[in-house]
Amino acid sequence: MPNVPEPQQTVKPYVFRSMAEFEASLNRLDAERHEEIGALADPYLLLTRLERHRRDDASSRASGIGFVMRYYSRFIALASLWPAADQDALVHAAKPVFRVNVPTMRRDLGLAIAARVA
Repeated sequence: MPNVPEPQQTVKPYVFRSMAEFEASLNRLDAERHEEIGALADPYLLLTRLERHRRDDASSRASGIGFVMRYYSRFIALASLWPAADQDALVHAAKPVFRVNVPTMRRDLGLAIAARVA
């Protein structure tokens, strides 16, 4: 008889007792993600993390554009510290993540650079 693996135990899904408990759970998840993502100082890693969260959590609030847009200003500030070639690559990589047009991101980058230099 062939070696058949034992069936894995199924994990019972957690059932929330109330909508308030469900909302509190979502808020806690959002806060944990905000802390993790907000600590990133590399714009490439920031984009990768945001893209991963949107892909992996397509059914949660965290996947929404509102969640991602919380980090747009931080991304622009971080990208403004990089050389021009990296800025160009970052802007193009960021377009599908933030859903912001490239000219708008370039303008925001220019403003961030000007503010830093001034």
